[in-house]
Parts: sequence; C-alpha cells; structure tokens
Amino acid sequence: MRIIRPDNGANIVGTSQVIEAAVGHSVVRVDFYRHINASFATGAKAVMDPPVLIRTVTDGPPWRVNWQLPSGCPVSVSLLVIGFDACGGGNDSPIVTVTTCRQ
Repeated sequence: MRIIRPDNGANIVGTSQVIEAAVGHSVVRVDFYRHINASFATGAKAVMDPPVLIRTVTDGPPWRVNWQLPSGCPVSVSLLVIGFDACGGGNDSPIVTVTTCRQ
C-alpha cells in the first residue's frame, strides 16, 4: 500500500489535486485522508486538528480521488491512504507530505 501520486515533497499549485494509491489485490475499500500540518500564510503555525477523511472508494481500481487544496500559500499537508480487505483488516500507506498553494 502506497501513494503513487502526488510524490512526497511535491509543490502543488491550484484548487484541486488527484491522490492515487497502489494497493494489494485483496483490497475492497480505500479511505483517503489529509491533514494540514502547518500554514505559513499567517506565519508558521502548526495545526493540531485530526486527519480529515477526503473520501472512501469502494468501486475498485484505479484507487484515486480528487481533493480540494486548502486556502493559502504555502501550506504543508500530509496525505495518507488506508486499504481494507473483505474481512475488515486495514493497512495504511506511508505518509506523503506536500506543500500546497491555493489563492
């Protein structure tokens, strides 16, 4: 289980972006999450909120979703996907951290 798009460390500009995951063949559901780590638009400020579910996908590959970038520039965002098999067992991806800019 891993995020294949976007790349770790990527700089993303715009309003939306695709997150895509490569998962094992027994996966029947993938949850896509994002967490704003820090927003430098108003000064370096860490954000302690919990991760936010972007979307759950159950209709099979390709395992991808569009997500709206947070407002401001620059914003550090962590992305995570969790894949579940038919028995409910989950496996999470390594975290990918990107810098976004949405004005």
